[in-house]
Amino acid sequence: APESEIDKLNDVGALINPLSIGSWIDMSAKGGMDGGWYFPVSNTVKLALSAGDPGDAITTLGEWAEKHNISESPSVGRDMGAAPPRQTEIFLTLPGGLEKQVEIALDAFDAFKIPSMPENAISVLKEHSNPGISLSVITSSEGFVRIGILVPNPSKECVDKLCDVVAASSEDIHDLEKKNIM
Repeated sequence: APESEIDKLNDVGALINPLSIGSWIDMSAKGGMDGGWYFPVSNTVKLALSAGDPGDAITTLGEWAEKHNISESPSVGRDMGAAPPRQTEIFLTLPGGLEKQVEIALDAFDAFKIPSMPENAISVLKEHSNPGISLSVITSSEGFVRIGILVPNPSKECVDKLCDVVAASSEDIHDLEKKNIM
């Protein structure tokens, strides 16, 4: 990893002071390799934002989180690849009950100028989710990369309906669930 990324890890680690640190390595089909770190510990959104590259995306994310009274980040991580742009993933705990959490999660698409989810996926989210929804936001120096809505303990019906939305088979997911690989 470049020296600047090792410095970033040290700086963010000194701020968050995590009790545990995780690392990951990803191998592509073309033989490329990427790796990074994550702190799977609860911290403030302000501290989690310090892991990202300064710029519009981090500023917008901070302002959006403040607007929605989002103050907790259960995990933050960053890739340490040799070539920029490097990506930072920040998990956010959404406040309120289920209806409010869905409203906040859907607002992120507009706020971050990311195309909205298909209407049928939004319907599944509203009708078949459990409270405790969180958001995964990935940024880089070039802007927002991706957001993900994480639904805790989704029902089999919820998984099936979401798979139907993207014309995917849910069998592999249900098989993985049976193995309980966590």
